[in-house]
Amino acid sequence: MAEDVVVEPTQPPDPSVKVGPGPTGVPGTPPKGYVALSPGERNAAIGKVAASLLGGTWGALTPFRVGNKHYMARVEPHHHPAPPAGASPEEQKKYPKPWGWHKGVTVYKASSEPVASTEEYTPDKPQSGRMQFLQRIDQFLNSLGKA
Repeated sequence: MAEDVVVEPTQPPDPSVKVGPGPTGVPGTPPKGYVALSPGERNAAIGKVAASLLGGTWGALTPFRVGNKHYMARVEPHHHPAPPAGASPEEQKKYPKPWGWHKGVTVYKASSEPVASTEEYTPDKPQSGRMQFLQRIDQFLNSLGKA
């Protein structure tokens, strides 16, 4: 028996969270009251809801439920690396498409711990080396378009 899937109306983007194309638009934190899904928690029902939201506005939030589990989907930038130059068609299959930066939907699960609505995110460590690298790539690609 398939689980019930209930998709609630999409909410406008949170104006306090910058979400947009490329690495500078990665929000960096889940929506309040939600945490990241681990890879083992993904399933076909979640994937189907996420795929249905791909055309949404950057940062749009869509709450939904699968069975008795609550989730929040947000339209966010995603990145898939391209295969190395000269990779065979078989090697290329190991690299999910689309390659590069693209619009995607990230799904978060409801946190078991309540989050105060006045709580603000303050990073306890500097940006990861990966995020700094992605921002440099974004700056470089933007500079190519200005030439």
